[in-house]
Amino acid sequence: MHNKVIAYKEEVNISKDIKPSYEESLLMVYIYMLGYELNMNPKVYKIEKENSIWVYYEKACYAVENFFDEFGISAGLISNKYPLSIYGIINDNESASLVSYYDLSDSKIILMKKNVSGKDFAEMTDICVKIEVINSDLLDSFYQIINNLDYRKSYIAVDRAKFPEHMFNNMDEEDKNTFYKYIKLDNPYENEAFIDSLSIEQRKELWKLFLKDKLSPIDFDYAFERYKENSLFSLFEWELALRLALSDLRISVEYNDNNFKIIDKNNKRLYFDYSSDNSAEKLFLKILFPINTFK
Repeated sequence: MHNKVIAYKEEVNISKDIKPSYEESLLMVYIYMLGYELNMNPKVYKIEKENSIWVYYEKACYAVENFFDEFGISAGLISNKYPLSIYGIINDNESASLVSYYDLSDSKIILMKKNVSGKDFAEMTDICVKIEVINSDLLDSFYQIINNLDYRKSYIAVDRAKFPEHMFNNMDEEDKNTFYKYIKLDNPYENEAFIDSLSIEQRKELWKLFLKDKLSPIDFDYAFERYKENSLFSLFEWELALRLALSDLRISVEYNDNNFKIIDKNNKRLYFDYSSDNSAEKLFLKILFPINTFK
């Protein structure tokens, strides 16, 4: 919105062997590590008219030199496919931006500071990352996945159906047979499991697969094992997601005399069995009607 000029420019030589690749993976790690450094999860916005995603770290402050040292090269490589820039505020509430791009011809990363006054600056506050994604389908997919990133969790759950198969295939994946692709962004914390990275919305979609299509994705096996070991990060998150799924599908639960009935939208009763080998069914019944043991 402002006509900015270059306040500072720097060129960094990198090895000719470093070529832009796996930009999607680099982008996820970039946003994750930035949140980790700033010790906060961002607010994420999407401007469809601009084909852009804005990742906002409110009140965050960063020394620009350190920012370039830690994130400048990766930002330049990402910008080869998804132009990326950092916006923020400098002295006297002046708007400024940091731009990084990869010069393929000279194997150099170009780092620039821009603002209206043209005066150099050392710090920025209200850090906001702008990511340009021309493909409208990918724009929405990236928006959703970045919304789910949490610097306190070492994994991210990716919807396999929303990204081409080759994307993220350079990153460690926990189980290729799960409904979601769980990729590792960092070394996990003690007692952390990849299944804990699911958002409420993603858990809701798993529940709908079970309730609507009678499917029990392997993801439920991992969740139920964690429950049996008393190490599930939060049973309530699964309960909240279940409530949302039941509402979406217009399924009601009626409790009466220490028992319950499950009625679908056509007023038909649905039956479930504690002795089932289906992990989704076991977790479902445990949430609705807790018991001590499962056979």
